[in-house]
Parts: sequence; C-alpha cells; structure tokens
Amino acid sequence: MPNALLVYPKNPVTFWSFDEALKIAGKKCSFQPAGLLTVAGMLPERYAPRVIDENVEPLRDTDLEWADVVLTSSMIIHLDSLEEIIKRAKEHRKPVLSGGPLATQYFNDIKGDATFFLGEAEAGFVDTLDEIVRQRFIPGKRVVDKRKKFESLNNTPLQRFDLIKDNLQKYASMAIQITRGCPESCTFCNIPSLYGKKTRLKSASDVIQELQLLYDLKWRGSVMIVDDNIVGNQTAIIPILKETAHWQERHNYPFSLHTQGSLRMYEDPKLMDAMYQAGFNLVFWGLESPAAESLKAMGAQKNLQATNERGRRSMLEKVREIQKYYFRGQAGFIIGFDADPPDIAKRMKAFIDESRISVAMVGPLGVLPDTPDWIRYSRDNRLVESVRYNGDSGLFAKELSYIPRYQDGSEMDPEIVLGRHREVVQHINSPENYFARTLDYINHRERKPIRQTRIDFANFKAAFRSFYYQGIKSDYKKTYWDYLWKVASHDLRDIPDAITYAVEGHHLITLTKKGLEEFKGKIGLEKSV
Repeated sequence: MPNALLVYPKNPVTFWSFDEALKIAGKKCSFQPAGLLTVAGMLPERYAPRVIDENVEPLRDTDLEWADVVLTSSMIIHLDSLEEIIKRAKEHRKPVLSGGPLATQYFNDIKGDATFFLGEAEAGFVDTLDEIVRQRFIPGKRVVDKRKKFESLNNTPLQRFDLIKDNLQKYASMAIQITRGCPESCTFCNIPSLYGKKTRLKSASDVIQELQLLYDLKWRGSVMIVDDNIVGNQTAIIPILKETAHWQERHNYPFSLHTQGSLRMYEDPKLMDAMYQAGFNLVFWGLESPAAESLKAMGAQKNLQATNERGRRSMLEKVREIQKYYFRGQAGFIIGFDADPPDIAKRMKAFIDESRISVAMVGPLGVLPDTPDWIRYSRDNRLVESVRYNGDSGLFAKELSYIPRYQDGSEMDPEIVLGRHREVVQHINSPENYFARTLDYINHRERKPIRQTRIDFANFKAAFRSFYYQGIKSDYKKTYWDYLWKVASHDLRDIPDAITYAVEGHHLITLTKKGLEEFKGKIGLEKSV
C-alpha cells in the first residue's frame, strides 16, 4: 500500500492572511486546504493518505521518510514554500506530484524535480499518480497538461475532513465548494482560463453531505463557500441554497456562511433572500474601481448602473442596500488600469468610506497568464519579464509586472501606481476610518444575520484577548473603546459581531502600519486631484 503524503505550503504574511487577527482568535490559519482534501478523496483505497498543512504544523523529516509519494496543491502566493517542499522531497528521494493554480500557470518558473499536473485533478490525476509511484523518484521536471478539460462536479468526491480532525480547531473557518467557473469577462482575471466560463455546480446532496461531515466532527461556526462566483448560474444555485437553509434550520444553524460573488446578485432579490435564509452573513465582491471608465475598460460591466423593478442604482447604492437588508460586504479593488482617471486614489478612498465596507482589499494591477490583459500587454511589449506577479503576496508591492500608462497612452512611472495604492490603503486602514465604516454598517443594517457571533468559550477568550491587545496595548485604544461604546449604545446584541469585526481590523491596521514604515516619506509622491 503506497503512502501518499499530501502537503500544503505555508502562506506568506499578507493582508489576506489575517495573521494578527488569528493570534487574537487563538487560531493558526484561516481555512483548511480544501483542494488538497478533495484530492485525498480521489485516492483509491490502495493508498494510505496523510495530510500536512504547513500553516498549522511543520513538515517533518519523519513524514517524508514515511511517504512513497508527495502530493502538493498551491496558489501563486506559495512559490517559495512549494520550492522548499520539492527540495526536501528530493533530499529524501521522494517523487512529487504538484498541482493547483501555481503549477498550472507558472510551472516553468518553479525550481525543482517534480511532475506538474496542469488543470483540474478530476481530469486524470490518479493515472499520473499511479505511474509516478511505479517509477519512484526520477530527477527532472515533467509536465502533464490537462488544461481546458473541465469535468462535471457530480463525480467530485467529498473532502476527507477526517484526515485533519486532530487539527480542526486550529482553523478559523472551514471551506467547501459548490461551484466552479465564472461567466464574467474581466480582462485581468484568470478564473475562466483555470476553471472555464461555464458555471458547474455540485449536487445539493453533495453539499449537504459535506456540511453533515463537518457537523459530525463537532465543527461549529464559520464555513467559507470558496466559489469564485457563487451566483454564476443564479437559477441553478437557488435550489441548493434552499436545501442548505432547510438543513441549517433542522440543526439550529450551526454554521455562518460566507462566500464570493458577483454584484449581479443585486438584480435578483429572491436569490439574495435564499442566501440569507441559508445562513450567509458575508459576501466578498470584486468591485474593482469606483471609476466607470475603468470598469468598462476591464470588462466589469456587472458593477455599473443597472435597472430592475426598483429602478436604476449606482454601484454604491447597490452595495449599501445589500448590506442593509441581507449581509455584510467585503470587496476587492484594483489600481493601475490604463483608463484610471488622475484622481482615482481620491475617488477610491471616498467610495470605500461611503460604502460601509470595513474590509476593503486594494492592490495594484497584476497581469496574470492566460488572461486578456496578458495577451494585450504582451502584444504591446508592456510585460516586465524580470517581475513575476506573485498574487497578493507581501504587504506593499515594490514593482509592477507591467508598464503602466496614462489615459492618453503615454508611459507612466510605476511609482505613481504604487504610490496611489499606498495612499488608499493608508487611508482606509487607519483606525479612525476603519472603525467609522464598521460602525456605520452595524448601525444601518435593518436585518441582522440569522446566525450572529455566538458567545461560547472560544469566542469569550477571543473577546478578552481583543480587549487586551486592542483596548490596552494598541495605539488606537481610544478609537477602539469609542467604537464599542457606540455599538453598545445602539444595540447591545451587536457587541459579539462588533468585536469580530474589530479583530479583523486589527490585522489590517497593524500590517498597514508595518508596510508603510518601509515607505516612510513616500506617500504623497503624486498629489491626487
């Protein structure tokens, strides 16, 4: 029986990693490696699997000695960690089979001896695995290309949560998947090339089974639906949401759900209500930019004004209305498009402040392989070959992977884009502005989540750690206590949620301060108009 060691690389510290928030929450990592646990479910019974997530426990030499083959799945932020795993496996003469977005789109850039499986695991990874095990360790790089082979999710197995049951409580949230693919045509996004433009869905039965597995393992609390766009097929997702709502109700709503989705959800109140009833309390949107000219140029028409029976609504109005009646919003924004107006930083700061979105992730444009932007920038000789976009790794980017331009087509100094980025992040993640937006959201929501933050022992400890680190040790303690006092004065029942949001803010505030120390004196290189 071959021993299969499934290793997930360590995440770098980024705005997305929420390390500072995890410390207060008493957790090691935001989510378990859902993709790797799904791959574990594909393994035939003749394999003996073991999972090591380097975010919650170290990869030991004894693990590598035990293994007959090492399997990895990685995102584009994981390059350094993945290369170290491959290096250590070679030292033990263990073959490596590497998959995931990093292997699929950057296999030529990855150093080390491994077989890189490009595409989705459902496209035949077990056959490749069997061959590797038979051959044992062979030096060199090999590529198995299964890109563009998008299989039905009906045969995708359930995650092997049992393989991480001893580490389950080290995670802040569990993650499951309902859909893959996205029908949108954003020029910067690689999701359609990785997973297709057609939204594929799991059956309601499979979704409920995974929720039941988590329930039986005594998991309670947050569950992330890790779809890139859960509303890619709005008609098909509603029955699944209704089944989820029925299951949640029967089990007294053990899970609070959150996900990513298109702002198109605003056009369908029945869809949003189904999500609300299923227990969703948070959705992340790719809003990208407050500038209509930038949205049009990047193919993000979904965020522009739209008309339904409630009349025309701007992007800001849609965001505020959804947060008022359905669920809290988080959002991503991008700076650095050719169509960006000169005052993009000023407009982005104002939009985020007015949106009541507390967690807003802003980054400079990154040009990814297999995207329309990559094709256009390559054709125009605007790619910087010495710079590989590494996702949202690190704090503040020091260089761009492309040559930026002004609206008139003339070349722009990259530092202008980077300076605009720092200017926006410094503003939105200041304690005063973060807590002002969060308070504004809490006080304006007219329907609270079905499952608010519950006061259990773990959350009780986290609350006191928040009081200590934020209310006593931080340099923004006055703003923190003022925020909690105003929340309590409005509705005492909102305090558990308010503390949760404050802890998220601690990470953003802390990392922004650390990142800006590297660029002291550089903010304001370009004065926004």
